[in-house]
Amino acid sequence: MRLKRTGWIGLALIAVSLVTLACWTAWFSTRTRSPLEMPISLSQGNHFSTNEFSTNLSGEYKIEIAAKEKDKTPLKTLGCLLDNGMRSTCQVPSVVRLRWILSADGNILQGTSDDTNGYGGESEAAGEAFRTIGFFKAEKGRHYRLDFDVLADGSTLAAANPRLRVSALESSYESGLVLNGLLRLACGIIGFIGAVLLVVSALKHRRSSRP
Repeated sequence: MRLKRTGWIGLALIAVSLVTLACWTAWFSTRTRSPLEMPISLSQGNHFSTNEFSTNLSGEYKIEIAAKEKDKTPLKTLGCLLDNGMRSTCQVPSVVRLRWILSADGNILQGTSDDTNGYGGESEAAGEAFRTIGFFKAEKGRHYRLDFDVLADGSTLAAANPRLRVSALESSYESGLVLNGLLRLACGIIGFIGAVLLVVSALKHRRSSRP
């Protein structure tokens, strides 16, 4: 069947919507929400540094300590040990106290976990409790490194496999999710219009080719 102008426009719209959606999906899937996660020791006096890491998503990031629920250390107790603010009646004191230094291209930002008392949460689905100990604003493509000094004895958490995690705040990631949804909707509409034009062109061709 030889396409007329309407048919070619329809094909072009379908192609544009598919290519745009494929390129966006490929790009968005490479955005790293959590550029760093590593096991740590919280023994008092310990000093440790992370490897250099970079972000490919600009926005606000949080530095947090996460610990997994174990038979001898249930989730409620972990929340209290981390002082994540989720339990108002804790029977055990917090054992997390750290000083952190973030360096990037000669610039330094520092703080302590005392600055974020009560920040954190618990995830029953993941079986972990987490405590935020700091925040920073990251720029896409910039390289960072974190240094830590453990100021209190947190070895009680050793059995819960504590980990250091850096991840983008929900607000930083949600804008990309919103744009992702809008782009998918727009591409769907454009592709639908293209399909309608293609069908209309085919119907016109059939009618004109009848004897």
